[in-house]
Amino acid sequence: MPAARKSQQYLRNRVFLLQARPVCALCGRPMLFREDFPPDERGRWWLHPKAATADHIILVADGGTDALSNLRPAHRGCNSKRNRRHHNVVRPLREQLFGRPRMNALDK
Repeated sequence: MPAARKSQQYLRNRVFLLQARPVCALCGRPMLFREDFPPDERGRWWLHPKAATADHIILVADGGTDALSNLRPAHRGCNSKRNRRHHNVVRPLREQLFGRPRMNALDK
């Protein structure tokens, strides 16, 4: 499994997005944050399926960015489930062979 992409813009926007303790945008239930766990269980709290993450609306693999407008709050489990479903979609043969078409030369 490839390492997670963590640009400075993503990290900054993630903190901003999650500071109000929002609910999951995918299922609507409350998320868990580091402070919700007992002190002895905080070592790897982010691996819990209900832990708060920032989900990319348009995946980075599909040309999405780390901009705040492309992020939404989601449980780790909901985020993982959504990404698995998205990547199992069969793409058209033209797209498989030649990649996604660009709108203009500036979209590189």
